[in-house]
Amino acid sequence: MFSQTLLVSLILLETNARVHQLFDEFIEQNQQGLDAVLRVLQLIDHDLENVIQDCVRIFDIESLQSGNRIFVNVTKPLLDQVERLCQIVTENRIDELEASLEQVERTAAWYRGQLDQTLKDIAVILSKLEDNSFLTMVQSKEGEMLSHLGSLNSSLLEPMEQNFTNYFSKWISGYRNFTLAIPEDFSEEQPDVSNLFDFLDFLDNETSILHGELQEFLEFWFSEIEEVVLAISNGTEEVVELLKEKLLDDLLDGNSDLNCAASYIQVIDPAILDMFKGFYQCVEFEEEMTKAFQQVSSVLDSTDKVITFLMRSYLTCAKIVAEFEEFTLDDCLLGMDELLEQTQEFFEHKTSEIYYHVEDALIFNGVMIEACLGNKLRESMLSFGKQVHQYYSCNGVQTDGPVMLPMF
Repeated sequence: MFSQTLLVSLILLETNARVHQLFDEFIEQNQQGLDAVLRVLQLIDHDLENVIQDCVRIFDIESLQSGNRIFVNVTKPLLDQVERLCQIVTENRIDELEASLEQVERTAAWYRGQLDQTLKDIAVILSKLEDNSFLTMVQSKEGEMLSHLGSLNSSLLEPMEQNFTNYFSKWISGYRNFTLAIPEDFSEEQPDVSNLFDFLDFLDNETSILHGELQEFLEFWFSEIEEVVLAISNGTEEVVELLKEKLLDDLLDGNSDLNCAASYIQVIDPAILDMFKGFYQCVEFEEEMTKAFQQVSSVLDSTDKVITFLMRSYLTCAKIVAEFEEFTLDDCLLGMDELLEQTQEFFEHKTSEIYYHVEDALIFNGVMIEACLGNKLRESMLSFGKQVHQYYSCNGVQTDGPVMLPMF
């Protein structure tokens, strides 16, 4: 099943072929008509007696019955004037001959100006149909945005991964030192010691969960942003093709003057490119996302300070116990339960706060992107609507102001 963008591209290719056929037909028929005109004028200048016979032969050409709108508008008026000249000669209305020749000369001068402008307009339209620079610019910008997105992903993910790795390593080392400092005859089942081991297990579990959740957040968010970037690119290409399709259909159906079409087709790419760049400004969220993840390091650092304090306090106390018999390890654990409980509550609260803070940041950023895209779309529609109004005005269509084409 074809995608909408591919279907539009195929339709535009078919329309392009029809436009090429229209132009090629005009060039061929115009040359036929011009050859006929020149032969008649040459005969009038040199051999008036044979003009009657040759007029019939010369104007027996298919192009006189052509429905090609460009030919009818540009070349046919001159042929009609020369045909009238032939009638005057044929009917031997010599007194009208000079006036008719003068009219032919005036029409020929007009024709030369029209033909010159027509060939320029045809060249403009053909060059635009063959010009792939817009598509190249869109693809280049898309690649640039996706590359920036990948770099931003790394700039957020790598420090976060490094932070978690550093704290995990530090806490594991502290855990190992703590277990080594406990004498073999000191049971791990003792409540104070058991609570400390439970806390360390809790810390490891909660930190691992938070780490995984933040990774999922990032993967989901960057996937969503990548889809937005691709949608902007595909949508922009589709809009340009739809606009050109509409323009060329108008030309083929006779609803647009060639000069109007040539003038308007030149503004489509620059206007849509400005709109395209405006849309991409909506997904520049590096500062907001960086702020959202900075809090992760802050909470891990605060927790680490408590854990480091507990470990150092116990290890220092254990050394003292080893030197002075009047102290026991129980003394080292006094008050630790309450501190552990408070630290656990603090960590649970902060991990939840981080989770919802990052989630809210992503949701808010999504809302901001949606609002920005909507605002940019309205601005672009209004700006481009003015140009559409000028296009319709060029073709003699009266409107009350900016016009939105059907594809909008």
